[in-house]
Amino acid sequence: MLKTKNILWLIVAIVGIAGAIWYQQQSKTNSSESNAEMQDSSEVHLQPVAVMTMNHSASAVIPQRYTATVVARRTSSLAFQATERVDEILVDEGDYVTKGQLLARQDQAAIKAQYNAAVARSRQTGAVLAELEKGPRPETIAAARAELERLKAQSQLAQADFRRQTNLSRTKASSAQEFDAAKFTAAASKASVASAQQKLDELVAGTRKEQIDAQRGALGVINATVDQAKTRLDQTEIFAPFSGRISARFVDEGSLPQRGAPVLEIVETDQLEVRFGVSPSIAKQLSPGKELTFSAGNDLHGGTIKQVQPKLDRSTRTQQVIVSIDNAEQSGLVDGQTVRIEFALESDEPGFWIPSEALLPQVRGLWSVLVANGSPGDVSSDGYSAAAQRRDVEVLATWGTWSRVRGTLEESDRVIVQGGNRISSGQMVTTTKSDLKFPWQDETTIKLGQLKQESIQ
Repeated sequence: MLKTKNILWLIVAIVGIAGAIWYQQQSKTNSSESNAEMQDSSEVHLQPVAVMTMNHSASAVIPQRYTATVVARRTSSLAFQATERVDEILVDEGDYVTKGQLLARQDQAAIKAQYNAAVARSRQTGAVLAELEKGPRPETIAAARAELERLKAQSQLAQADFRRQTNLSRTKASSAQEFDAAKFTAAASKASVASAQQKLDELVAGTRKEQIDAQRGALGVINATVDQAKTRLDQTEIFAPFSGRISARFVDEGSLPQRGAPVLEIVETDQLEVRFGVSPSIAKQLSPGKELTFSAGNDLHGGTIKQVQPKLDRSTRTQQVIVSIDNAEQSGLVDGQTVRIEFALESDEPGFWIPSEALLPQVRGLWSVLVANGSPGDVSSDGYSAAAQRRDVEVLATWGTWSRVRGTLEESDRVIVQGGNRISSGQMVTTTKSDLKFPWQDETTIKLGQLKQESIQ
């Protein structure tokens, strides 16, 4: 019995010793793993970011970009002023025409007959006026004078016969009838002489001024009728008011268009302009004669500001700028085409150019950026480590993927321009220098020779 108890105690002792040994070994293993984890945690992997250094500029050249429309300087809808049948349409859509070229014609038969009749009446009335202004012919005056002499001779004969009849009547040698006949014949002859004398005097004096004036008035009325008929005749034809291309044709031969209804539309393709709207503050900095650059697709074109309209568009709240296109006839641009116009303006607002992806949105439309200031070589020769810090900024202008900002940024701050969306303020980062280039520094992208290098570094 005693021997059995001793055996049991021996077994328990052996199990206890084995458990103590196992516990001690397990504690050593856990301690080794914990030390390894602590050693690994000391090697923290920092988020890599790209930074660029800001250089402050007291003034800057701000690039501007607008969407503009190409328009023809003149576009006209051409119409007949007469209501005759259309006889000929001599052009079609797309045809190039020159100033003064005949484009269309109506039936002219009825109007031409009226015109010819008016011309004939004018000639007739003019001939009568010329005769009145010239006065009687010498032959007519000579004939009137001869007639007067003849009547005078007849009057003298009648007077002599009357005297004889008077003497005979006193001696009762002639009858009363013969006396009366001689008396009245002498009086008639005397009246005829007076009438012939007046007619001769009138011929010698010429035509009266009142008659000439009346005839001139009549000729003026006839000539006005001629002009009216000629105008109606001209209204049956349409001529090109300027050189350009036919953009639309609305009627065909045989039609009876209403007076003033459009027949053709012409566009002055040789004189194109670019029009776009800007704010009044921008308009103040633009003046006629300033050269601008605009693009249509991959093609660059040049132009010169022709006019800045003084009136503000009430719907868009902008002022329209009109730009004449250099060599418009060879530019390949067409009326109604959309182009992108680009230029630069001086600004006295200080600021910095940064990539737009560096901007972080804040509440109420505000923005901020992250900076990583430190000393190069803190971590390696390729960069340095620093804590990201937030700077609040205001966006002044944008240009493609770039923005000009001002705010709490300071001289020589290193702004995080790549990778900033993956970190937060206060986080440790490792930096590399950004190799980003400003887009307007590449002449193949845009020609802005006015941009100052020192203002956008």
